[in-house]
Amino acid sequence: MALFLFAATWTAWDAVAGVGTGLLVKAARSSSGPEEWQAAIDAIWRDPIMGGGTVSVFAVMGAVSLSVGTVCAGIALKRAGASWAPVVLLALSGFGISIFKTHAWPGGPLTFGGIALASAWLLWEKTRVVQITMPLAQSHPEGNTTPRRWRSSD
Repeated sequence: MALFLFAATWTAWDAVAGVGTGLLVKAARSSSGPEEWQAAIDAIWRDPIMGGGTVSVFAVMGAVSLSVGTVCAGIALKRAGASWAPVVLLALSGFGISIFKTHAWPGGPLTFGGIALASAWLLWEKTRVVQITMPLAQSHPEGNTTPRRWRSSD
């Protein structure tokens, strides 16, 4: 649920901030008096939802829900048997945008790079466990194998 909230709020914020402002700037440049558009462009950034004052409601909701989502995913993966290192990387990566207060460098790249690295590590770990357990399954054609938890350290 938290990651869905992140996707919804961050998409809304980026759409208004990027696309909305971009369309206004484009219209201003093609008009006879671009300075007349300044108030409309500034209105987007002065609104509390978009960041007027100190923080953006959408950005804060997105950053907090990303942090909650990655921690919850880490807990679920650990309970399913994943090893500590990629789980901790995943959980901590979700805090990059909150810590750096930006999705530009370094917040965004460190956050999403960390999540991607943790995901690849977890996938590699799971694939490795499957490869290790395949010979065990093949040595018992009658199917009397004991189910193994998802751990690379077994």
